[in-house]
Amino acid sequence: MQSKFPEMEPRILEQWQGITNLVAKLCRVPAALIMRQNDDTMEVVSGSEHPDSPYQVNEKAPLNGDLYCETVIKTQKLLHVPNALKDPVWDHNPDIELGMISYCGVPVNWPDGTPFGTLCILDRVEKHSTDEEKDLLNQFARIIELTLELLVSNRRFENLSLQDGLTGIANRRLFDVVLKREWAQSHRLKLPLSPLMCDIDFFKNYNDSLGHVQGDECLKQVAEALSAVSKRELDLCARYGGEEFAILLPNTEPKQAFELAEQCRRAVAGLQIPHPSSAVCDVVTISIGVCTMTDSGDVSETALIRAADQALYRAKQGGRNRVEICPTVS
Repeated sequence: MQSKFPEMEPRILEQWQGITNLVAKLCRVPAALIMRQNDDTMEVVSGSEHPDSPYQVNEKAPLNGDLYCETVIKTQKLLHVPNALKDPVWDHNPDIELGMISYCGVPVNWPDGTPFGTLCILDRVEKHSTDEEKDLLNQFARIIELTLELLVSNRRFENLSLQDGLTGIANRRLFDVVLKREWAQSHRLKLPLSPLMCDIDFFKNYNDSLGHVQGDECLKQVAEALSAVSKRELDLCARYGGEEFAILLPNTEPKQAFELAEQCRRAVAGLQIPHPSSAVCDVVTISIGVCTMTDSGDVSETALIRAADQALYRAKQGGRNRVEICPTVS
C-alpha cells in the first residue's frame, strides 16, 4: 500500500510549500494545507506561511471521525463547509477549537488509488468558496498527485537498478553499497562482520550441456535457496556476478558464519537439481568461502571480500561442494 511509502523528499516539500502559500493567497484564506493520512492520524505535511494560521508542519490530529479531512478521504469527494458552527455534525471538530470554522478540501491519492490525504483551505470566518476556488483546489491536487506519481516511479526505478533482473535478489551494486555501510558500522561499534562468497560448481559445464534456459532457471532456484537461509533482518543475499553469489552477515561471529554457510551449501544440494556434467556430484552444488572481520578488526571492506574470495578458491581447490573458512582478519 503506497500510503506508507515512500517518504517525502525535501525538494518535494519545498515545492508543496509554494503550492500552499499560493493557494492561500489566491483563495484569500489564512490556512491552506496538504494533509497526509497515517495509520491513525492526519498529519500536516505542508501549510501556508500565514500569521493567522494555527497549524504547524508535522502537527498530527487523531483520526476519530470528527475531522473534515476524514470525510473527504472516506467519500473521495470535495467537502465544502461554509460555517461549521451552523452544522451539529462538526460539534466535536478540533479545528473549531482553533477558530477555523470554514473548510473546503479535495482528496489526494497515490498512483495506485490509495488515499494520500487532502488539499484544503480553512478560515476563521464563514466562507462560501466559489466554483473557481474549488476548481483551483482540484487542479493543484492533480499537481500534487503528479508529484507523487513521479516519486513512486523514481523509487521503483531505484529499486530496479539495485535488483538483479534474473533472480530478483540484490545485485552487485546494492551489495557494495550495503557492504560499505555495514563495514563502517561494524568498525565503529567493534562488531564482527562476515561475508560469504558462493560459487555454483561447474556451472559452465551445466550451461554447456543443458543450455542457458536451464542455466537461468538453476540460478533462480539457487538464489531462492540462499535467500531462504540468509533471512535475518540485516542479512543480505546478492548475485555478485555470473554464477557467483555473495551473502553479507552483520554482527556474525566466525562459528555462526560457518554454520550458516553450511546451511546454504546443504540447501542448494537439497534442491536436487540434476547436474549431469558435474565432476563432484550428480546434482547442483556450491562452494563457499567465509571470512570474518573481528570486533577489533581494522581491515578494509575490499580486503575483507578478497579474503573471503581466497577462501572460496581454497574450497574449489579442495574438491568443491564444501565450505572453507579463512582466519579472522584484522
